[in-house]
Amino acid sequence: MSYALNDIWQKAFAPPDRRAIEVWAAEKVELPPVLTKRGKFSIVDSRHFGGPLAALHHDKVRGVRVLAPVRGGKTLIADLFVPYEIVNDNASVLWVFQDQPFAESHAELRQMPVLKSVPEIRAMLPSNRHQNRKSDIVFANGLPLILCGPALGNLQGRGFKVVVCDEPWMWEPGKLLEAKARMGDFVKNASNKFLALSQGGEEDSDWDVEVKSGVMFVWKPRCVSCEKPMDIEWTLRRADQSIAGAVFDTVKNPDGTYDKDACAATVRYVCQHCGHEHPNSERTRAEWNRTGDYFHASTGARFDSFNPPSECSFRWHALIDYPWAELVKEWLAAQEAKHVGNFLPLVKFFQKRCALMRSERTIHDTDLPFARAAISLIKPEQKIDGELARFLTADRQTEDTYWVTVRAWFACGESRRLWFGRLYSEADIEAKRVEYAVQPDCTVVDSGYRPKGDHGVYAACIRYGWVAAKGTDEAFFWHTLPRRGNHPGERIQKPWAPLSWGDPGEGTATEGRTRAPLIRFASGVMADRVMALIERGLWVEPDADENDEMEREYRRQMSSEFKRPRVDKFTGRRMMVWVCPSGNNHAFDCSKMQALCAMQAGLLPAGIEMAPAKTEEGKAA
Repeated sequence: MSYALNDIWQKAFAPPDRRAIEVWAAEKVELPPVLTKRGKFSIVDSRHFGGPLAALHHDKVRGVRVLAPVRGGKTLIADLFVPYEIVNDNASVLWVFQDQPFAESHAELRQMPVLKSVPEIRAMLPSNRHQNRKSDIVFANGLPLILCGPALGNLQGRGFKVVVCDEPWMWEPGKLLEAKARMGDFVKNASNKFLALSQGGEEDSDWDVEVKSGVMFVWKPRCVSCEKPMDIEWTLRRADQSIAGAVFDTVKNPDGTYDKDACAATVRYVCQHCGHEHPNSERTRAEWNRTGDYFHASTGARFDSFNPPSECSFRWHALIDYPWAELVKEWLAAQEAKHVGNFLPLVKFFQKRCALMRSERTIHDTDLPFARAAISLIKPEQKIDGELARFLTADRQTEDTYWVTVRAWFACGESRRLWFGRLYSEADIEAKRVEYAVQPDCTVVDSGYRPKGDHGVYAACIRYGWVAAKGTDEAFFWHTLPRRGNHPGERIQKPWAPLSWGDPGEGTATEGRTRAPLIRFASGVMADRVMALIERGLWVEPDADENDEMEREYRRQMSSEFKRPRVDKFTGRRMMVWVCPSGNNHAFDCSKMQALCAMQAGLLPAGIEMAPAKTEEGKAA
């Protein structure tokens, strides 16, 4: 009895164990058989766990987010952190999973064996063996450990010192904030800890916003040749524009499909600094594990575990520990799916393997191969050598907001963007037209929004001599050519309708008094034409800073429309149609009207034929 009392006395007044979490876990934690690596925990082969664990250990840090690939071991960080907090900080813990069945499975197969392996926790577990399998545990000291799904009832009620969120990319909007709100009482005295672990999701989702709320640190190993920290990404560009990152030879079967095994056998990793090729070997990955460290995503500063920011985010890529050959096969399969309009495998590759925020829109964004050139005008009205025409197109967004594009057009269908931006009135559009010396009848405004009335698009076109346009779902329109002698006029198809008129007073007492020229056009055909020009290097953009917010907005708007497969409910035929889930396609609408103007001016063919692609020297082939 005296020995027991003495033991209790020593434990009650012993100072907390402040060793690093990985050091503490190496002594205390036994990994269960369900994991790939079992037995005593060791960080030696997974040094990228060190940054998040060091941040969680620091008293200054309140929140840690881990953005990592699937099957990358990220949940193991929580498996170690939770028992550490229970033993050394007397923490109440709420651990929220993707759903309740997954939470119960994790509790039984992983977390409970880990808890039982820690002597201090094993002594506090309920004596009833059936309760030791539950996901709702109350220890002998009265503190709870709750493992649950993100149901609303699970996220309200009592407060918790530690909140862990597992795979929040799958959660419904708002649930992540509700889970964080459970720390409210402990936030007041700065003793709370928040940990979220997940693969990538969609941009602007709750998970994306959460990751961005922390200072981002990215795992970078050192090149074995130049010894500089390397960005580990699937594809990179070197200073000379050559390809770096994961590189492999393209080998195809006789039928044109990829020979995935042959391609995968050639994969290597190219350093973006010196071009050194790292072979696909366990030795390479072991060396990357040995030399890797976390670096600030923006400044490049090395992560300081002794003075970290209070809110941290950590990210690593599947390339650091996943078989490269399998990644190549997944990538090629996703590319094949993309060619038939299925972007989902490619989105999943970037989210699950690259640990990035991606969606169909951003995948399409990265596929836009804009040609770039230095476009400098001494004066906006100055004509460029070889310029044949200049058009201003505008898309009305709200009552007095317009997105406007000015492009100069040349032979062979080449065009160069002179200006893009947002204007706030008809007078501003007219001023921009005069500034860039665009003819009034070469100024085209989309009439899809608010065409009628005194402040509508038709009225503005009448006042300033502009032309109204309206995109439709038709594939073509019939035109009748003039009669020739005794022969009747021939009927032909064009991607725009014969000239019609828009009446700003239609349906009112002023109906029929004035009218504006109106051109209806096949929106899908013009979208195809714009994308064909981009792919052929004929759609030239200024060589501007792509980090400029207006340039980023332009690219977002140009990538907002993309093709998806759709089955016609009447014929059963599968076809590709243009869609715009975001609605933020104003630059692309302006571009479609630019193509319309160029076709009507004879600078682009009106049929299915296209101008030739450019060679590497930038001249038409």
